[in-house]
Amino acid sequence: MDMQKKIYYLLKAWTPPRLLPLVLKGAVLLRYLLLRDKAVLKKNSRLKEAAVGRDAYLLATGPSLKGIDLGFLEGKDCFSVSNFMLHPQLNEVCPKLHFFAPYHEPLIFEEYVSWLRQADAMLPASTGIVLGLQTKGTVEKYGLFRGREVHYLCLEKVSLTSVPDITCPVVAPQTSPIMVLPVLHYMGYKRVFLLGCDHNILKNYGGVVENFYSADQDARKNATSGDNWRDGIVKHLENALNVFAQYMYYKKVFSGSGRELKHTSKEGWLDFLEYTSLDELRLAKVKE
Repeated sequence: MDMQKKIYYLLKAWTPPRLLPLVLKGAVLLRYLLLRDKAVLKKNSRLKEAAVGRDAYLLATGPSLKGIDLGFLEGKDCFSVSNFMLHPQLNEVCPKLHFFAPYHEPLIFEEYVSWLRQADAMLPASTGIVLGLQTKGTVEKYGLFRGREVHYLCLEKVSLTSVPDITCPVVAPQTSPIMVLPVLHYMGYKRVFLLGCDHNILKNYGGVVENFYSADQDARKNATSGDNWRDGIVKHLENALNVFAQYMYYKKVFSGSGRELKHTSKEGWLDFLEYTSLDELRLAKVKE
């Protein structure tokens, strides 16, 4: 367990529940004031309002994308996460930015580094990279993503701003697609369509988590099975609740500025977001 998590659990254990949000915000503010890499975060300002009023397509790895033709996304503003690089139409979709969540257990660190290196080789040359600030040292040590635009996010338990500002701390995502949302909001996108964001892994509890690709394609041996479930059902239920709570938070953030988050997976569990079918998106492409 990293030091950030240890401090969080210590504060949670000793702080009255009513005061915890205030104490957490104070702790995050202190960490930010002491941060040496503020200049790295300030570089994110070049993304501010870079796509006002446009549509964005957030591509994850859920099984709802298995066998789906994504050709209608060619030329669209696409953003991908994690193992989407394994999709056969990766180059056709050509994501603008690809996001990686920070290293965490039970992943094996050496495999995590190899995975990043594999992504560097597979992603289109024009695709930029977004990582947690805690991954910066790893990128520099192993010489990763040279020649690419790389952005870092300061991921914390709470945000210091009422609307996402990626030059400051933003909420650490429970799952990688959520890492994309503050960036898309900051860039000014009007509508964000979620593809492959099924978030129904609990149906695979104790077994292999389904994705659009087969488990043997994943460079991280225990990312979707084995030790992945070692914390037990209660912890995984809490994690799932946090996933949905974070999506609901961003739904409120987007709607508060007259913008929309929409999901496209009938098999997914994001039923509190408005549903748009992939057929509707294809038809919209034809009408352009």
